[in-house]
Amino acid sequence: MIVNFSKEQFKTLINMVYVGNWMINGVRVGIEGDEYKDEYRNLEKYILSLAKDFKLDNLIDDSDGEIYPSRSLEEGEARDLIDYYDENVFWEELVNRLAERDLFQVYTNDEIMKMSIKKRIEKDQPYYEKYWQEISDYGITRLKIQED
Repeated sequence: MIVNFSKEQFKTLINMVYVGNWMINGVRVGIEGDEYKDEYRNLEKYILSLAKDFKLDNLIDDSDGEIYPSRSLEEGEARDLIDYYDENVFWEELVNRLAERDLFQVYTNDEIMKMSIKKRIEKDQPYYEKYWQEISDYGITRLKIQED
């Protein structure tokens, strides 16, 4: 199979592959139980190995014989995409977890599991809206850790 890319399309592909590998392997430490997913790392290296064919040498670092993402790739558009994702996932997860915590303080696990999706959303929505309003108004400035 032959796939043709323009230079701009291949640059986009490099960013996508870098971001994808970062998401999959970025928080892994490479030890037993938390191994890197080599198939993604290897695909990233393969795609990066083709960068010179598109005159995108600035996106790779092959100074020691291995191919790695360059600082330019790590700190460029890909970093902006990762930062945007992280920022939004942080707030979404924070609000969802706080809302779920509050829901479980009112209802038992059995009661919640017996609810239809529609009913659970209906019960969860006030908590969700409360925390989104709080985050919109104050960010994390009013979040506190309460000691028992």
